[in-house]
Amino acid sequence: MHAARKNLSMLLVAGLMSIAVVVFLLLLPTPLWMRTFEIGIFVTAMVGAIAWILHLTTGTHNRYLGKIGEESTEEAVLGRRRRWNGWRVVNGLYFRGHGDVDHVLVGPGGIFALESKWTSVPWRVEQGGIIGPEERDPLLQARDGAHKIESLLRYGPERFDVVVHPVVMLWGPGAPSLAQGWVEVDGVLIAEGRCRRKWIRQLNRSALERPLVESVTRTLEAQLNRQVERPKVTATPQVLQHDSDAPAH
Repeated sequence: MHAARKNLSMLLVAGLMSIAVVVFLLLLPTPLWMRTFEIGIFVTAMVGAIAWILHLTTGTHNRYLGKIGEESTEEAVLGRRRRWNGWRVVNGLYFRGHGDVDHVLVGPGGIFALESKWTSVPWRVEQGGIIGPEERDPLLQARDGAHKIESLLRYGPERFDVVVHPVVMLWGPGAPSLAQGWVEVDGVLIAEGRCRRKWIRQLNRSALERPLVESVTRTLEAQLNRQVERPKVTATPQVLQHDSDAPAH
């Protein structure tokens, strides 16, 4: 309903145009079956066009593309062999003032906070950042997410002396082509998703023993479960912090 009200003028114009076209087709000196067939094609095309416009203007399209990027990232960093080697992924941790961290990758090569971006609009990496249509710089988002995860692990119920590395994964036809398939900017690894063989070795920054990997994963999963169990607040978006009174570092 909100989308319809927001695009009311467009819907009215489309409705008037549809009526005019249908009347015109009905008045044509052609057999009735042909006019009915033409009207059916026109109405189907008009309904599809309106649905697509609403899909774009309500943000559903962007959420869908974002979901594609997230699924592509999880598949790329956690194949069957890597899971067998001890790698784990926890998805969708939320923090107040930040939003969600798309993925936390934990394994023998370290802990990584991954932000997934899918774009059909050309982006480029220059001037110490990613230049594109995003309102918020993906590098800042990745660094902030890594900081939140690291604070949770260092000052949460179980305290781990670990470092969390920020990563931005770029997908889609608008993703920039990187000479090595990856580049590091101000401590953030930027990876061209389709060049997995080139950047996958960069996810090896710290040495973690398997018991530590499993403990960290359990802590992150427990935090994720608490998010699900807590009642939602309808007045504001549901965002959660880790249970810690320790100051951020």
